[in-house]
Amino acid sequence: MVGTRSSTSTGTRAASIVSRRRMPGFIETCNPSLVDQAPIGPRWSHEIKWDGYRAQAHLEDGNVKVFTRAGNNWSAIFHPVVEGIARLRADSAILDGEIIALKGGVSDFHELRRQLGEARPAIIYQAFDLLWLDGEDLRPLPFRERKRRLAALIGVGSRHLNHVEHFETDGGRMLASACNLHLEGIVSKLLDAPYRSGRSTEWLKTKCEVSETLTVIGYGADARGRVEGLYLAREENGALVYAGSVDRGITSTDLAELQRRLPGLVERRPTLAKPPKKPKAKWVLPRVKVEVVYPNKGADGWLRHPAFKGLRDDLTKK
Repeated sequence: MVGTRSSTSTGTRAASIVSRRRMPGFIETCNPSLVDQAPIGPRWSHEIKWDGYRAQAHLEDGNVKVFTRAGNNWSAIFHPVVEGIARLRADSAILDGEIIALKGGVSDFHELRRQLGEARPAIIYQAFDLLWLDGEDLRPLPFRERKRRLAALIGVGSRHLNHVEHFETDGGRMLASACNLHLEGIVSKLLDAPYRSGRSTEWLKTKCEVSETLTVIGYGADARGRVEGLYLAREENGALVYAGSVDRGITSTDLAELQRRLPGLVERRPTLAKPPKKPKAKWVLPRVKVEVVYPNKGADGWLRHPAFKGLRDDLTKK
């Protein structure tokens, strides 16, 4: 079901800089920068951008933990993935990737949230990087070498674990193909770059549609106090700035969850330096994050024709 790790004889010069040490805890992820056009040239590789939860999987002496991008331990929620990682032929490993669920052959965020409510969710860990393997910190190695070792480790994969293939091709054509297949977009990575935590220009993401993670700072309610829409803000220079409102695309399940959470967070004033004039709004503490999609923004930065995509509990630190 899984492949055997290949020899480390290739890339000997790169391997000489690898250190052997005790396996670290959660590693801050490398986060791609958003760009309008995919990069081109032989230095770049391109992968499908998956629509799911970013996740870091840790395997050590048969024990597996899976963390969200915020560093929360969601191993119990992602238990099928835990089982898949546990079968890898390694004493210790740290993988970076995305947990997804498929609908119509493509990753779908709404389907992922629905699946996570099932006893045996049909989720898949799409691993796209290998940061640690059997006492070796692989982060200093070039991306192409880390991917080679990742492919050797996972092999043909399993029901809940795959490795993400990368393509050394024209970025524009790759993006066009992704959009024609109704995918979210692509991620482009420099083949010779090490793994660096934090926002990176060595990893670039290009989307077929614009999506953004925003913070709920208030909501509109009907005469019975039920949530009807959300007021949103984005963080700029360490402060929350109003970004607009959304009511389209919120499912009955999402409304029920928002109704459970938001009334308990109500406060008298919004947590904004320049709050909009919304006399009927119920302002809340900035504890809930959501994902929205939209075609564009106005000159004031407010969203135009946004649609709700889903709650982003994985990005909230606990």
